Amino acid sequence: MMGVEEFSEKLVDYGRGCSDVGLEMVDRAGKEDYNAVLIPSRGTIPIFLGALYSISIYGREGFKECEEFLERLKMPSFFASHLECMGLDDLIKKDYQGNRFALLLPFTADFTGKLEWGSEPIRKYWTKVMESFTLPPEKRHESREFCSFMKTLREVEKRKGLADIYESIPRVESFILIDTLISGKAAYEILKSFESMEMYPYTILVCDQRRERLRKPEYKAYLEGNGRVKMIDVDSLVTEDKGASYLGVYSVAYPDLMGKSMENGGFWAAESWILDWEIDSYSGQSFRKLMGALQKAIRKGIGVENSSLEDDVAEFLTHAKMERDLEDIKRYLNENVISPYFQDSFEIYRTKTGVLMVSFPEEKVRGFSL
Repeated sequence: MMGVEEFSEKLVDYGRGCSDVGLEMVDRAGKEDYNAVLIPSRGTIPIFLGALYSISIYGREGFKECEEFLERLKMPSFFASHLECMGLDDLIKKDYQGNRFALLLPFTADFTGKLEWGSEPIRKYWTKVMESFTLPPEKRHESREFCSFMKTLREVEKRKGLADIYESIPRVESFILIDTLISGKAAYEILKSFESMEMYPYTILVCDQRRERLRKPEYKAYLEGNGRVKMIDVDSLVTEDKGASYLGVYSVAYPDLMGKSMENGGFWAAESWILDWEIDSYSGQSFRKLMGALQKAIRKGIGVENSSLEDDVAEFLTHAKMERDLEDIKRYLNENVISPYFQDSFEIYRTKTGVLMVSFPEEKVRGFSL
């Protein structure tokens, strides 16, 4: 684990990467007027927040394109706490119509190591969900994948309000994608899946260890040779796969339902994201401390801040060591997330990358209509 001094140094470089993402988003908006930004991974969330914060700094420093970019950006209401801690909560107060917007979809597949189907069907599923957003809202239910995503939110979980938000999001006319890169596997699978559907989103990849682990020739050649991919190198993705205190979100997966869907000849990536303030106020407080340090790191990188990060980082690292008890998380899920059909009948464990795996009794799975 990094010490305070090393983490502080890495966070300044990470903040520079966030600023580069922000400027690339603004520059790309001037070249192709995309109306959506796809966020497909937990690791992208703090980077995206940092990118928006850096755009706001540049806007205040007189960069008109940055100011105009934020004036046209709409963020979903469920993102309010994350935006508030960055001083950007005005972004949720706008209407979707006529504005660019962020679309968060859980392409998370880093829990599939011991499961028979692997990660590719999950990436394919979510690219098809994304494809459904290119339809008008009234036609979105023609997509089997979109319907099963809504089933996750409404019937596996009891999150009708969130389902309503996704159902009402306007048609995506064109979009860019922002993601992190470690080995290149996820980015390769996602972009190849989009390519198979003749979709070619402009993609910004923030690359860990300056692409040191991008070694597989197939991934390296495809990503580095792709004219629609912008790669931004950083020393370390200090937040990657570290849990909700670092990422601001929990990923919840239901592998029993995924397995059952394959028996019926299809695939349903039954999973969702839960923002940390909903499930766990402690990791939410940790994430808020991290975002405070990140803001200072970004200002240092831009040249409008001179003070040290180390006290802020020390406070965050101390706070983040206290991981929420799994029984408390299970209790929260049972009371607030899991639908009545599955309530009081599930087990939960947490993977090394922080994914919450929820398993149901076989009789419950058999009795659930897919």
